[in-house]
Amino acid sequence: MPDAALILTRGRVLRSGASQPGRLDLRIGADGRIAALAGSIAPTPDAKVIDLAGKLVVPGLIDAHQHLDKSRTRRLVANPSGTLAGASAGYRDFAATVTAGDVMARAERTLATCLAHGTVAIRSHTNIESQSGLRGLEAMVALRERCREPVTLQVVAHLTSDAPRRLDASRQWLTDAIAMGAIAGCHPSFFAPRSISTPDDLIGNGGIGSSGYPSRSSTSSSTTRAATSPRW
Repeated sequence: MPDAALILTRGRVLRSGASQPGRLDLRIGADGRIAALAGSIAPTPDAKVIDLAGKLVVPGLIDAHQHLDKSRTRRLVANPSGTLAGASAGYRDFAATVTAGDVMARAERTLATCLAHGTVAIRSHTNIESQSGLRGLEAMVALRERCREPVTLQVVAHLTSDAPRRLDASRQWLTDAIAMGAIAGCHPSFFAPRSISTPDDLIGNGGIGSSGYPSRSSTSSSTTRAATSPRW
């Protein structure tokens, strides 16, 4: 067992099978994993000790649905009508002007905030449409690699806006997204009445598995297709 890198004392920990958290100390090894859990752990000379003073200890949080590419844009997107349609139109105009660097800078600030509040894994749905093309996706893939150590970022290529009316372009966008290491996804309701319910319907079945998540706009499921197995 490696020497302890961190000792958390007097934390409240809910152990398996317990109905209430108990007051326990934790030793975190140099590999970042829990090395010991006990009522009292004696500090070692090389260990950093943090007194939790009764705070609840929980595993790292997982955010299963983010839009990091669109984060921090509320004050940047014009929506004079104050309606959902106005917001969509305003964002389309805004998306045509942003660079991959703009997207990455905003997304990295939001990711850092999430990490500071305990989130260690994020699934981010990234817009793909005529206005932005693959710029947002390129930024998210680059951010995923830059922040790979502190946080797991899963990037979903999300067809939206005019993509359902541009099937040939959508096929190419998803193909390129998978080649970049992203997850390919679409809302079936966006493509109605066409018989498209999964990315495979657009780009063919390449032997790559799909996973679903509830659609916000339909009782059907939106589905995603992964280039590789999810990282969590």
